[in-house]
Amino acid sequence: MRMNEAVMLERWQVDSRSHQILLTKTKTSRPRTISWHTPGGNATRALEYGAASGFLYTSGTTGKPFANFSSNHAQIIRRILRDNPLFRRFGGHDLRHAFAVRWLKAGGNIYRLSRHLGHSSVKVTEQNYLGFLTVEEQERVQSRWSRFLQGSPQIPPQQPEKPFRNDQSAPWGAWQFLVYFQEVLAEGKRFELSIRLNTV
Repeated sequence: MRMNEAVMLERWQVDSRSHQILLTKTKTSRPRTISWHTPGGNATRALEYGAASGFLYTSGTTGKPFANFSSNHAQIIRRILRDNPLFRRFGGHDLRHAFAVRWLKAGGNIYRLSRHLGHSSVKVTEQNYLGFLTVEEQERVQSRWSRFLQGSPQIPPQQPEKPFRNDQSAPWGAWQFLVYFQEVLAEGKRFELSIRLNTV
């Protein structure tokens, strides 16, 4: 999911029974449905944290979705760096890349990842993310993709992906950062340097 898709997400788009999200405001203007429990991460906790109706994540001061998320993100990063010079700078889009690499390293299907990310083709996904994998991981992903194209029964179209463990040692994704971002901007919230990110 792209950051602006997360920022504009409304409660009606979240299906708690099927653990799926309907994205209607996408980069390509084509709606798509994604799962929120994937090999790349599990957004259950962050979705539960969102508002019960309307936009899930809003500014504590305006009550509206974050209009300038990127510049606010950069401002928070600068504050973290000022207090902790060893912190590794990252952009909002880096969270999306880290999610995709985690998905592939966990053995997730590259076709499903491509659909999840909203890429125009699997080739775009391959070009962006295979280079972050070991040779063995690349071969596994490509072998799985070849079997999928050949219609192998080993990868049925609706086979659930292996869920990514959701514990305290897991790296943050866009959802967790968005929730933290909302807390930081809320009026009277003390800024804490407890972010743990493992980006590629």
